[in-house]
Amino acid sequence: MDVLDILESMVQTASLHDDSKEPDHTTIRQWQQLFGYSFSEAERKIKEHRSDDDDAPVVSDAHWEMIRYRDDLMFYDKEAYEHSLKLSRRAALKRTKTTPVQKNRHGNPSARPVTYLIKLDGPLSTVDSVMTAGCLSIAPKFLQGTDSSGGPAAFCEIDAPTKAKIETSVGFNDFRPTFIRYSKASKDLSPISRAPTLGIDSTMPQYRCDTATSAPSPSQDQFPVWYFFYGTLADSAILARVFGDEQHQKPPAYDYRSAVVRGGLLKLWGGRYRALLDDPSGGCVAGSALLVMDENQEDALRVYETDQYEVVRCTIEMDRGSVEGLTFRFVGETD
Repeated sequence: MDVLDILESMVQTASLHDDSKEPDHTTIRQWQQLFGYSFSEAERKIKEHRSDDDDAPVVSDAHWEMIRYRDDLMFYDKEAYEHSLKLSRRAALKRTKTTPVQKNRHGNPSARPVTYLIKLDGPLSTVDSVMTAGCLSIAPKFLQGTDSSGGPAAFCEIDAPTKAKIETSVGFNDFRPTFIRYSKASKDLSPISRAPTLGIDSTMPQYRCDTATSAPSPSQDQFPVWYFFYGTLADSAILARVFGDEQHQKPPAYDYRSAVVRGGLLKLWGGRYRALLDDPSGGCVAGSALLVMDENQEDALRVYETDQYEVVRCTIEMDRGSVEGLTFRFVGETD
């Protein structure tokens, strides 16, 4: 299963809102309840969102259909969800300005990278042309999917600086490259230590591995691999949608196992939604475990969770013993 099939033809970057349509009272009340606005503020924010001047992220219809059944999106429609992403992004920028810079396992300043897909089309119809326009020395990841008519389409995965370089490249005339924000949970598992691991500062020396005799597990590209879920992903119907199996009348019987992870706790974000965070005191969280078979399944899960989460190592305890596995840790701002 191609993750681009899950996202459908992501060149359909969500139908643009009709800025001539006045927001109705039901929508205004919805935004008041979700975001704490007054009536007039909610009305103004909706109008701004529906105008071309608003900088809210655009979510494809296919992506929204895939995630709309999450518990945390129960009271949202696509428009409100896009606005919530905008608010989260602004909060993250504010935290970046007031929080000391942390470093990743390579010693470089760390920040959640923003990834985009660029459709190979027109003067940018080949990987080489994207490399030239983006001043890249290494070929970007190549992906195949479908376009808005269901026909085959090709994409390259690029970062924000590369997108900016391509946008300022000359010689496109009236051609406008198609970019789609590719929001998925980050995954950066260290090959020399247990970093990142739920509940511990795994960059400390005592958690480094003697790579001559052993390597941290799971590794970055290890499959199959056990994943721990504590929310909607423990529902077969939701997982079927994520994995693209919803065409079956009856959801597939995924082999879930009752499980517990230690070193974590659940907190609320947005006033009502649960998020898994570190608990250095060793608290435990109950949920389910599932054996994820390949990278395609994992990519689908990472897209579902979005870049509000990151993949981290954890020890999963089941009735048959414990295994070293992975889970999604929240990286946004809780209440």
